Amino acid sequence: MPFANQYKKFIKKETLAVKTSLKTRNFYKIITYEYADGTKKTFTGPKAALIFLIGITSDKKLKCLKLGEVRPEKFFAWFKKLIKPSMDCAKIRAAFINQEFHEIIIEDTKKGAGLFSKVKTDSIYTQNPTSFRTYSLDGIKQIKTIYLDENWLMNDLLGKKCYDPMDLNKDGIVTEEEKKIYLKKQNLAREEKFTL
Repeated sequence: MPFANQYKKFIKKETLAVKTSLKTRNFYKIITYEYADGTKKTFTGPKAALIFLIGITSDKKLKCLKLGEVRPEKFFAWFKKLIKPSMDCAKIRAAFINQEFHEIIIEDTKKGAGLFSKVKTDSIYTQNPTSFRTYSLDGIKQIKTIYLDENWLMNDLLGKKCYDPMDLNKDGIVTEEEKKIYLKKQNLAREEKFTL
């Protein structure tokens, strides 16, 4: 059963990506793909090709987990194990904003051999149908970067108490007054830095 629609609540936004600039250990959505026989397919709705990019081989094959084949709770339980335990809220937030998941996930090469070995020993890989896929980079005609909701990941999945830096009293609500105070402090810090 395709589970792609169940991931919508974890996605903050999507932006068009350049296929030659894809980063391993990041999330993408393949929109249009051309198979070796010339057949083009557009993926939408419950059959959307949401992927977690494990690695890119030297012959430009993408090794991925197709999220639509895995229940979100099962995938995120596996994904949680990949995050370095030493990561704090600021590092996680920065990794999400910049789509630099390699900063917070266990070290690996561009080919993704380490992550693949972790996938192979998990039921995500052995389930039927398998969620592991390879796609040709040349076959990708349109792809988007998926930005996950970092607040959900930090607070709910990882159980960290993380607040927006502008939430000065840490109550979970950012008021206009807090925004003004925060921005004023940032400007003062910048000015002080330049006068030293």
